[in-house]
Amino acid sequence: MNDIISNKTHRIALDTNFLVDLDITVSPRHEKVLSILNDLGKSKSEIFITEDALLEYIHVVTDAKRFPNPFSIKMALERIRYINNHPHFTILHSDQDDFEICMQWIQKYNLGRKRLTDTMMAATYFNNGITELWTANANDFEIFDCFDIKSTV
Repeated sequence: MNDIISNKTHRIALDTNFLVDLDITVSPRHEKVLSILNDLGKSKSEIFITEDALLEYIHVVTDAKRFPNPFSIKMALERIRYINNHPHFTILHSDQDDFEICMQWIQKYNLGRKRLTDTMMAATYFNNGITELWTANANDFEIFDCFDIKSTV
């Protein structure tokens, strides 16, 4: 298991949709995730997000088919840089062990092509000992049976 050094006791993971809901103000979950994030900040939680989730974030928030006023690539990158420099956030970079867990889970749970990003994200969080996960799509992660899933719905 990877060893992420932290002197903070509350370590949580975010799914891509948490960041999307945070930044897309027309999202029906915007106010809720804003409140959750404020509470997590007050509790000195350390928040983890994978690089894959950030790439997926860019894909989603810049998609004009999803939102009436999508972000430009420049705006999306600025948000990611803000997250990268924020003291409560840590961006996790997947390694070979994470990838191997992902491949094992794809085979074990017979997952298809639409589950690849979430499975890699889950494997990275799992391998780094992060078990609390905030998401609007609990079903995407319940199959792995290793997370305390917190719903933003």
